[in-house]
Amino acid sequence: SISLILLILSPVRERLLNSSSHFFISGGRADIWTVGIEIAERFPLGIGLSNSRDLHSYSADIPKELTHFHNNLINILVEGGPLTLILFAAWFFATIKFCLQQSKSHRLNPILRASTCALVSWMVVGLFEYNLGDSEVMFVLYILLCYQCCLD
Repeated sequence: SISLILLILSPVRERLLNSSSHFFISGGRADIWTVGIEIAERFPLGIGLSNSRDLHSYSADIPKELTHFHNNLINILVEGGPLTLILFAAWFFATIKFCLQQSKSHRLNPILRASTCALVSWMVVGLFEYNLGDSEVMFVLYILLCYQCCLD
């Protein structure tokens, strides 16, 4: 059914059909991610928080208006180093585990399961678009986590 919806909705279909060309264009995500991995290898302690805004200074192929790596994990790795990425992953998986445990034992388990799905989808989207810096996304995340902690 999801496949049928994707085929019927022309904007979604067009976006999917053109996604590889957007990914591999000069200065596109493929270039950005490659530069990100190279920077992470050169600076194992990271380049510092919010310094990805100078991404274009590491490669002439990256346009100046691109100020992040279009991937949460690469952005965290480049700015904070591998230890920061490990800590983020540990926090994320601990949060998911907490949400799943709470959803089994609490009467509001549909809300908790939905919030777990929201967290997972937030991270899946973050594989292709940096969304840790979106204040709206983070605000919803903080409310969600506070709500879940209050249930305990």
